[in-house]
Amino acid sequence: MKNKTKIILGLSLSLLILPMNTWASGQDREIENKNIIETNVEKEKIYNIPVKLMQEGQDRESMGNKALVSTAKVIYSGDKVKVELTFKGLDLNGMKGHLTNLFYYENNISPKDGGKPIETKVEKTFTDTGMDGQNKEFNQVFSFTIDKNVFEASDFLWCRVWVDVMDGFMGGPGSGAQNARLVFDKANKTDVTPGGELPNPPTPPAPPAPPTPNLGNKDKLIEALRNYSNLGGPQYTYDSNMKYVIAYNSAMALLSRNNVTDSEINSAISNLKSTANGLTKDSNSGNWNNNNNNSWGNNNSSWGNNNNSWGSNNNSWGSNNNSWGSSNSNNNNGPVTIQYEVPVEVLHAHQGGYSMANSAINHTARVEERNGEFRYSVQFGQMQKNFAGKPLVGNLTNLFVLDGGKTRANQSSGNTWSWVMKGKYDRVNVAIWVDAMDEIAGKGPGGGEQNAILSFNWNGAKEVGRVGGNNNQNQQNQNQQNQQKQQNQNQQAVQNNNTNNFTDTSGHWAKTAIDYVVSKGYFAGLSKTEFGPNKAITRGQFVSVLGRMLNVNVNDYKDQNFKDVKSGMYYSPYIAWANKVGIVSGVGQGNFAPDKELTREEMAVMMTKFLKLSGKNLNAKGKTNAFKDDAKIQGWAKDSVKEMARLGLVSGMGDDNFAPKSPFTRAQVAQVLYNIDHN
Repeated sequence: MKNKTKIILGLSLSLLILPMNTWASGQDREIENKNIIETNVEKEKIYNIPVKLMQEGQDRESMGNKALVSTAKVIYSGDKVKVELTFKGLDLNGMKGHLTNLFYYENNISPKDGGKPIETKVEKTFTDTGMDGQNKEFNQVFSFTIDKNVFEASDFLWCRVWVDVMDGFMGGPGSGAQNARLVFDKANKTDVTPGGELPNPPTPPAPPAPPTPNLGNKDKLIEALRNYSNLGGPQYTYDSNMKYVIAYNSAMALLSRNNVTDSEINSAISNLKSTANGLTKDSNSGNWNNNNNNSWGNNNSSWGNNNNSWGSNNNSWGSNNNSWGSSNSNNNNGPVTIQYEVPVEVLHAHQGGYSMANSAINHTARVEERNGEFRYSVQFGQMQKNFAGKPLVGNLTNLFVLDGGKTRANQSSGNTWSWVMKGKYDRVNVAIWVDAMDEIAGKGPGGGEQNAILSFNWNGAKEVGRVGGNNNQNQQNQNQQNQQKQQNQNQQAVQNNNTNNFTDTSGHWAKTAIDYVVSKGYFAGLSKTEFGPNKAITRGQFVSVLGRMLNVNVNDYKDQNFKDVKSGMYYSPYIAWANKVGIVSGVGQGNFAPDKELTREEMAVMMTKFLKLSGKNLNAKGKTNAFKDDAKIQGWAKDSVKEMARLGLVSGMGDDNFAPKSPFTRAQVAQVLYNIDHN
């Protein structure tokens, strides 16, 4: 009996122990699995990274950088990165400007290469004084999320900013938009991953109450500025000119400040007088080649007869001995001078559309030709915009020609700037200083320097006079032949210089065409070393190229008819233009499909309509017989394909086929544009 009891008790204990052991081992496995899961999940990491807003095409701070709080909050989570940027108001001439919208470019593709701008998310707003003097809500913290590998592939991200003061100058929200680069100093990032609540970037302090203006002797300063304005010019040395310009700009800056002491004003006036009196004559100035008998033009070549025209009062092109038209000229001796009036516009250097300076330039330039050399002269007035009755004024204070170097143009009365080049150029790269932009940048004179392009429309130029020489027709013809020869040589040199760094065009069948279109600025490479000749072009990109060829004013085309074209996209105004003038009609159902690859037959239709619109009358240089795959060409495209072939703009794919459904490549675009300009 006792033994039987022992057996029963032993079995009972075994049964009790077994589940406990099984439960314990199961619990261990659960804990182990949990640890594995936690190990496999990457923890969220948060960093504060120094950041700057830099200009699109040069290593200079963007004007919007002054509004950017210099620390970005960057959150790593798995394979994504979230970037948060904080902005504050800009103090400008007693008013407040603000960044009103921010876009980032998808996959960080350059805007020049067709990158797609995407609007960021507004995380936080704040109350501040607007340009109209009223308190209102402004965007303060913007955020966007991109792939981790995209963020880590580069130290900068492409972006597009809207600033209300720029938009005010240009005509409306987004019209003054600028492309820029967000440059991150990743080497100095700080790990701020918290144990609790996530930290935010420092919030800018609330704007202080505006101080009571202290006018001091501002009336006295204004009088001094009137007495000592526009005194610099080509007859003075560069150093003395620069000292005067800096003194003048510094005095102008005092007018925009609320609190200015009498001593500051007196010091500015004294400095202005001193630099004006210190302007030093340049021994190399005066008439061209220092030969008075060879001066350009004559005293009768002034432009216009009112206060706003070329040639008013003392602003005549031929009003003094330093002009090309001095009274010492001899109309019967020396080389002939041919005088032209040429339409001119100021374009953005790194994106489509007009520069803000375009509203201030006299849109008729003067160009004078002699012995194959050309003196260009352009004149600028004020840029002015009223905000709630308060004027915001900008003045161009310096102009540099970027032609293999950086050379300051000669300034004369009437804020006219002149320089000499060896050819008829339709695009001249320049750098400009505008006092209002310098103030926004907060870096002193030149701190807001902007690159731009002076676009001369030689197709619309007209000859307005010939002076000097004996006006013998044979001599004139020889001068014109020499000038054309020099122009062709210079253009070829520019083309070669612009493409020397491309590593993927050497030996390519379209290299000559690629060199040409890059030099003309129709589009650029994918990077400094890659053009991407065999990559397809999209419908939106191609329409933008056509618009740039005709210098379309993007500000005139803000109303969009296609529902799949966002107004913030770079190609939006060009598509609106092309639709309005009948080049494109979309793909149906109110869509345009801007990001779809352009087919060869679609290209043919767009291009034939473009040629009719532009008035380009091309000679037939191609074939008239049909392609072997003519049956595959859509009916709506057949006539256009035949016309393009007849003109010699396309020649098929090498096997006597047109390949209508194949994508149109960047190299093929380059070749068509080259063929048009060289027909």
